Amino acid sequence: MENEKKEVTTHEMTIKPEYFELVKAGIKKYEVRTNDDRRKKMHVGDVIRLINESENKEELRLKIINKIEFPTFTKLYDSLPKRDVGFEGRTTESIVNELRRFYSEELEKQLGVVAIEVEVEPVLDKEEVPYVKKITL
Repeated sequence: MENEKKEVTTHEMTIKPEYFELVKAGIKKYEVRTNDDRRKKMHVGDVIRLINESENKEELRLKIINKIEFPTFTKLYDSLPKRDVGFEGRTTESIVNELRRFYSEELEKQLGVVAIEVEVEPVLDKEEVPYVKKITL
């Protein structure tokens, strides 16, 4: 049933405030994580509810437009534009060293890594939602 429409799944992820702001501004286009079971369940067309870990818990709705798997963070950051992954002006080595706060080298080797390309979906304010008048005939 290839022509059947796949149901869109919404996934939840949290992110540090400094990276959240880069995603929100449209600068950071990839979410990079180890390729664990949660990431393997994410598919192109699905939605990510990205939650800022700051006190205000601001959220973004992201549409997954591509997924690229890599064996290591080094291969990933050597392959993708640094600006698009939120690390413009940084060396791959310095980025990978920073990621060690979150991911061990053993986990990286065991799971591999994934770059999830996303685009921010616009959220309409209540004032922007067009008024629809119901007409009874």
